[in-house]
Amino acid sequence: FAGATKGIFCHIHSFEPGPVGAGLMRRWFKDDDRISVHQLGLSNKSGLVPFSTNVDAGGAINGAYDPRSRDHISTEMMDSLDLGPVTFIKLDIEGFEVEALEGARHTIKRYKPKLAICAYHKPRDFFEIAKVINGIRDDYKVHLRHYTPTYGDSVYYCV
Repeated sequence: FAGATKGIFCHIHSFEPGPVGAGLMRRWFKDDDRISVHQLGLSNKSGLVPFSTNVDAGGAINGAYDPRSRDHISTEMMDSLDLGPVTFIKLDIEGFEVEALEGARHTIKRYKPKLAICAYHKPRDFFEIAKVINGIRDDYKVHLRHYTPTYGDSVYYCV
């Protein structure tokens, strides 16, 4: 994305809560001062959340909320961060999308960024995400796009 949009965006704030993923992203983007990598999870409150990270056979890093994990990540509300004007929010955060939207309520109200929010990690997401977005701002045009023949990969686009 960064390479394909050179000169189009001012700054990207990327949130990668796990140390392995955040470390990789910092290495990948170390020469691009338009990209900030935050080793944080986004939520509706500041704190610690149990989190599990694994690397699959293909080398992909997967991390997610895991109440059984002994490892924890730090979370913050987007509203509590000094990000400046926000024009686009993409959330594919393994079932924590509702919490992250609730923690970005003021940011979304103030800036009305375009949104791309995954809605397939939890059964309730399909309905709850649209409800939360509409509860923050009721002037979005909300579109749902489904990308696969299975249950996964449904995304709400709000403009």
